[in-house]
Amino acid sequence: MNEASLVQDLTFRIHNTMLPVVDLDRSIDFYTQLLGMKTMGRRTDETRKVEVGHVGYGDRDTQPSLELTKDIDDGAPSEIGPTGIHVAIHVSDLQKLCDALGKACRFYSAS
Repeated sequence: MNEASLVQDLTFRIHNTMLPVVDLDRSIDFYTQLLGMKTMGRRTDETRKVEVGHVGYGDRDTQPSLELTKDIDDGAPSEIGPTGIHVAIHVSDLQKLCDALGKACRFYSAS
């Protein structure tokens, strides 16, 4: 394959990253209250049996979002096990964030 792009006339951007969650309200609270994001949208999709919330920094039309997806099917799992899924968020003062999280969250060991 040569170095010329096959899609050189198109523009791209990251639209969203989907993360499965068990408690959508709690997850939205975490990202908005502790990480400074705003709610960009929320809906229920009865066909797919999911409730979806989008959170992020800025406008959903121009900025990427996290798509938090809660399974609402009768057989939905009660917890989501550890995975390699992650989102990297840069923060200006990590110690200040850790102090805030330590006051507001309980952390569990995966082992």
